[in-house]
Amino acid sequence: MHWISVHTHTRSHTHTDIHYVRTMSVVRAVAVLLFLNSLWTLAGADVPVSCLFNRTCLLPCNYNPGREVLIHWHQLIGGSELVVHSYYNDKDQVAHQDPRFQYRTSLFNDLIARGNASLQLTRLQIEDQGMFRCYTSTTTEGTNQTIINLSVTAPVKDVDLRQVDNTITCSAGGLYPTPELVWYNMTQWDGPEVKESPGHLYNISSSVTLTQNNADLLHFSCSVTAGSSNRRSTLFKTTFVEVSNGEVSLTCSTLQKKPLTDLDLDRVWTWTFNHSQTILTQPGANRTVSERWLKLVDNGSEVGVLKLKDLSSEHHQGAYTCHARDREETFISSTNLKIKKGSKVGLIVGLTVPAAVVLTGLGIWFYKKKKTNSSRPY
Repeated sequence: MHWISVHTHTRSHTHTDIHYVRTMSVVRAVAVLLFLNSLWTLAGADVPVSCLFNRTCLLPCNYNPGREVLIHWHQLIGGSELVVHSYYNDKDQVAHQDPRFQYRTSLFNDLIARGNASLQLTRLQIEDQGMFRCYTSTTTEGTNQTIINLSVTAPVKDVDLRQVDNTITCSAGGLYPTPELVWYNMTQWDGPEVKESPGHLYNISSSVTLTQNNADLLHFSCSVTAGSSNRRSTLFKTTFVEVSNGEVSLTCSTLQKKPLTDLDLDRVWTWTFNHSQTILTQPGANRTVSERWLKLVDNGSEVGVLKLKDLSSEHHQGAYTCHARDREETFISSTNLKIKKGSKVGLIVGLTVPAAVVLTGLGIWFYKKKKTNSSRPY
């Protein structure tokens, strides 16, 4: 009996230990979950905001409205805090504002009483990216703080492709973060070379040399990526055209197989002369011709086609370049135009000058003959 009693007691004690262990395991699990949840809450408290370089950026902050509102915005850099903007005593307080933020910050004062402490930051700079803290306090609702994680981007707006002699260069500028450049249908190229400007923006460029290995290519393409932004440009081989009548029709090349129509509203066509003079700009079907080219551009030209008339070899001979831009890519095609001196305008000028000389000579001859006849005695 004693053995049975001891045995029963031992079993009871073992069951209690197991129950205790299970209970503690649940408690630990709950504690871990609460800890992880607190970490998630703290991490989730950071509000991510992304804004464009040199633009206006809104940093959101809301609180429970109350009496005697106090608002402090700080930028957190390492262990220091820069004063960005303050508000108390019912007005903005910028006496202690860091010089970097002078004349660039403002609150929505008419919305503060409703619990809106959002900050508007203008002319955004690369140095502005990082952590910002919005601290609010009222005598009736207590304190609150919001952490903003601001990232600044300078996306790829355009990729320039240009050929000089036997070298083709791909480049883009004013970018952030650090850009990358890739050539298509090419196996070798120089670079890319990345340079940082004083404003902490990046410029990138790379070149390829035309050789026998790529001489048969009809076009060259490269793309530039900066952060989540990406653009690609395609340069077609330069074509050479010679005219003798002062009129020409030039076509802007693209890689798309579909026919060009006036419904290409997402594409902007720009024609330039010698890489400096803008001839016309055409977003979709809306065409704007520069004043100096008004009399030379045929208004009946189709989309992507430039028809010119009354050209002279003296003023209109050179490179005509078309940029066809859409949301993701730019197509660049260039034509070197040579105008013979016997062109329409040149011919008119060439005929007019000799005719004037002949007519002047005939006039002098008739005048002398008439004078001679009038001096003879009857």
